[in-house]
Amino acid sequence: MPDATFSRRDILWAGGALVAGAAFAEPLKAAAAELGEGDTEPTSWVDSAMPEVTHRMVETNGIRLHVAEQGEGLLIILCHGFPECWYSWRHQLGALAKAGFHAVAPDLRGYGRSDRPAEVEKYTILDDIGDMVGLVDALDAERAVIAGHDIGAAISWQTALLRPDRSRCDRIQPAVSHAWIWRLGAADDAHAANQGGRVLLALLPDRRG
Repeated sequence: MPDATFSRRDILWAGGALVAGAAFAEPLKAAAAELGEGDTEPTSWVDSAMPEVTHRMVETNGIRLHVAEQGEGLLIILCHGFPECWYSWRHQLGALAKAGFHAVAPDLRGYGRSDRPAEVEKYTILDDIGDMVGLVDALDAERAVIAGHDIGAAISWQTALLRPDRSRCDRIQPAVSHAWIWRLGAADDAHAANQGGRVLLALLPDRRG
């Protein structure tokens, strides 16, 4: 039979783990209690860390998508890749807003704060296209520029091909790779993000049209 004795170190480690677990459990219990009191998630809010960006939940294609948006003008929808969320477009939101566009970065279905349907069949490219079309409707626009990278590039590409009536696109452009941006002379990730924003702006139609 194995020796069941414990060293002083084992006992101290176990005690520390119990204390830490209890400390983390209290905030979780408090949050659960607040939700149990009937509080619902807000439909629109601003994060103090990025006060220039507005967040809201949008009904589209039978689900709710969380979107982050900034600026006014021609609508541009930015589709993130896997396994990301709207936050990957945080640098481009401000740049596009400053250039006179209404930049919107959603969490795609199944990601972030957006709804996550349980059925695997609810994650086809046609569902994603329907989400984009519904998002254009919900944002009171007739058409939108839809850009993306990684899986988001596939969604933007297919939306332009299958729903040209809702997608404003002077040209179809595949995803701009990070490595290619670095070859433009980016010295670091922040510089690469800025260069990527410049490339995206160069591909967009005149915002006044």
